[in-house]
Amino acid sequence: MKKVMGSLILVGVLCGISVSPLMAENNFGIGAGAYYNKMLGDLDRDNFRFDEDYVSYLFSLKYQFLGILAVEGILDYYPGSGDLDYTLKPMGTAVLGNFINVGVGINKSYVKYELEDEGKKSGWSDLTYHFKLGLQIPLGDTLWINADAYYFLDELKDIEDFDKDYITFGARVHFRL
Repeated sequence: MKKVMGSLILVGVLCGISVSPLMAENNFGIGAGAYYNKMLGDLDRDNFRFDEDYVSYLFSLKYQFLGILAVEGILDYYPGSGDLDYTLKPMGTAVLGNFINVGVGINKSYVKYELEDEGKKSGWSDLTYHFKLGLQIPLGDTLWINADAYYFLDELKDIEDFDKDYITFGARVHFRL
């Protein structure tokens, strides 16, 4: 029940951001597209393994305020390969900076397997954390291109045990409304 409530709270926050009356200030962006995930190493978690680069698809919302602060929400969809049918990963991030930015956030993953057995069960992961380093390039008044690096952690105390294998790189496009 805690996992469902956490997901509902995250979705509620993202919905609240999307209907903010401050959207009229032209600081709200909506994005969609493909996200190329380039990893430095192998991710081997919860009995599934990502050992190759992969493409996922995303929908994103971003609200920038006070010039250098932003909140963003991303729903990342990976169509899977092999016995992994698909994954969904909602992410929420607080961001500091504009052209060059850093952020910290939370995420969960839903993993769906085609065939389940004792070692592979479909379901939600525990709440995990991520850090972001990004480059946001404006193209005119209405378009952003974001290049991001994410570092994922199971628990915040694990930050001392830095492992480059949990860094992913990608790029996406946002349209400013």
